[in-house]
Amino acid sequence: MPSIVVSALYGTGTDAVFPLALTVFDRWRTRVSTGILNRWLDAVTFRHPPPRTSSGKEVKLKYLTQTKARPPSFVLFSNSKEIDKTYLRFLSSCLQEEFDLNGVPIRIFVRVSENPYTVVLSERNHS
Repeated sequence: MPSIVVSALYGTGTDAVFPLALTVFDRWRTRVSTGILNRWLDAVTFRHPPPRTSSGKEVKLKYLTQTKARPPSFVLFSNSKEIDKTYLRFLSSCLQEEFDLNGVPIRIFVRVSENPYTVVLSERNHS
């Protein structure tokens, strides 16, 4: 989180307030392409994979995409909705560090990807 020291009594540091506010505003409007995000996600999960769910199921992070700026919002597609909150905070801080988003709130929403083969199997069973 960027910070500056300001003294109202002595008037020091006040000249840095607006430049910092403009810098954070520019970061707030940041957009990152899906390709870059997914290369980043692969590297991060290779170094530090997500923990298993409480039932012991392996969590697979499929891809990440930015759905909105102001504030930067991301959707993480996974095989499980049950991703540890500390791991999501870890991903958020890594995103802030990698893409220079310090001082900007980041939102990560998790969506579960449907298995395309479950529909085919269930249709065959009903025939």
